[in-house]
Amino acid sequence: MWYFFRQAKELQINDSQLGVEAYFRDQLSSGLIEKRLDNASRAVMIFAGGKPAGAYALKDNSCKPISFSDFTTLTTASTSDIRALKLPNRAMRLVWLSLESQVQDVLTIQVEETWRNQLKQWQDGKWNGLVEVNCEAYHGFALFLDGVAQETDTFFSSAQGFTSDFCTSNEYRNQVRKLITFNLSPDTQAYQCAILRRGATRWSNSLLARYRELVGQKLLRSMEHQINIIIRPWAWEISVADGTFVDSHFFLHTDYAAQAYRAILMSMGTQMNFVIGSNLTLRLLTESYAGIPANEGALLQSHRLIPAAFSE
Repeated sequence: MWYFFRQAKELQINDSQLGVEAYFRDQLSSGLIEKRLDNASRAVMIFAGGKPAGAYALKDNSCKPISFSDFTTLTTASTSDIRALKLPNRAMRLVWLSLESQVQDVLTIQVEETWRNQLKQWQDGKWNGLVEVNCEAYHGFALFLDGVAQETDTFFSSAQGFTSDFCTSNEYRNQVRKLITFNLSPDTQAYQCAILRRGATRWSNSLLARYRELVGQKLLRSMEHQINIIIRPWAWEISVADGTFVDSHFFLHTDYAAQAYRAILMSMGTQMNFVIGSNLTLRLLTESYAGIPANEGALLQSHRLIPAAFSE
């Protein structure tokens, strides 16, 4: 049985693993190559926008990093034991986070009521962690922060396609679910990129909302249009529309993410300065920044993503 997203459509492997790697590189695609070594062992190599992001050996709910060359030389019984998936960045960010985190617990959920109780327990305990949900009908991941599943960091695959909910419709009720919970590892780039993304998203959305209150929808749309023009040449999967900042890019390092966020916030600050003046711009930047949680704020500050940097 395959491990990751069993219901997802596979890429055709006509010649070799190297051909699949070339496909990801040429198409600038995110995805993974999975090798089935025996009944209990797997290896996986993941890609972010065409670039190799990591390789890992998997066995008995444990994971260890391996080199790309080691992954390439791992042999399988046949080509049918090699599988490649092209997947959205949102999925691959969560796969990467799971592979870079430590398993906390493994649970089996037999009935729907137990599943609901588990969700309530995480909510009441303001749990921070990643959960992997695996059953016959679907597979996926959800990032929980302060006990709440983050919508933009929830991804499931089923026979009906991809979704960002927990597959809770009647057809999935009372399925036996295997849950793996992960402790997040603050020192990893996978974790830091996720938290920096949350901070930049929270700050940008708050700033856009305050600006719209002040100048109205028409001027907000004008600013969003200019921001999206700046984003386009970089091919970042980031968009700003209707007062909402959406980051669907798969950054492999906080430095790369900070470069994108800095350019976007600089564009916001420049255009706001022109319309409402530097003093009011700094006030909006500061007020919208004030509500950011400490862990997100610390990462923003470490990359000098602070109000004073984006107002003249």
